[in-house]
Amino acid sequence: NRQGEEDEPAGWLSSSFPRAPLCVSKIHPRAQKHSLYLRKHFSFEQKPMNATFYFSCAGEAQFYINSKNISDELFVQSNSSKYKEYHEIDVTPFLKVGENVICALTGNTFLNSDANANVFMNKNMLICELVLTFGDGSVMCVPSDSSWKICPSPIYDNDLQFGIRFDAQKQVDCWNALDFDDSSWSFASVGNADIEIRPFVKRTYPAPKIVKTLAAGTSTRYHGGFLLDFCSVLSGRCTLKLKNTRAGQKIKITYF
Repeated sequence: NRQGEEDEPAGWLSSSFPRAPLCVSKIHPRAQKHSLYLRKHFSFEQKPMNATFYFSCAGEAQFYINSKNISDELFVQSNSSKYKEYHEIDVTPFLKVGENVICALTGNTFLNSDANANVFMNKNMLICELVLTFGDGSVMCVPSDSSWKICPSPIYDNDLQFGIRFDAQKQVDCWNALDFDDSSWSFASVGNADIEIRPFVKRTYPAPKIVKTLAAGTSTRYHGGFLLDFCSVLSGRCTLKLKNTRAGQKIKITYF
């Protein structure tokens, strides 16, 4: 005790406070950081005059319509404590009369970052709505709901500071294609409507984008691997083409 403070109450060590059984999750916290695939089929019989897609997410989300990425923006969700941002994108060129599919790939960004040695257990979530307006004045909405199909992606861990871990043996080819068979996938769960208490605001400032692709200037042997020098101070990601790999082989990329 510090001088002047009272002694602990008698019997403090045997206090009867914690009598309920301790509840422990059987899933390791990192399992919550798994990236997810989501898909939703929809159709219409006349060409829409306009199609606007609204979305927000807990973590990160990359959306595709009929296999095509609808935006080249990266890190779509900020980390504001006051507001929750949403995006508004014109997706009319991505749609066609008849069957369509909208797909999403989720990630963590600030949601489950290991910053300051914290390990969070937040779940990737998204909220979205596709609004189609037709020439006769009718409107069709495709919202995020329990009819979406969901499946774990090969990205089993992703963190802003510590990068991603990708299991190529679990790669799902053409997962965002219209004719992909998702009958074995599970249905998504719907969260509580009041889970987000921050007011939604439209994002109006530009997000990061890929502006240039650089080839490595030099390549030298380094500690049993290769050291690639891009001869420039930059912020970016590596693209590798691997040949003659074997099942279970590990490829590690470290940035200096």
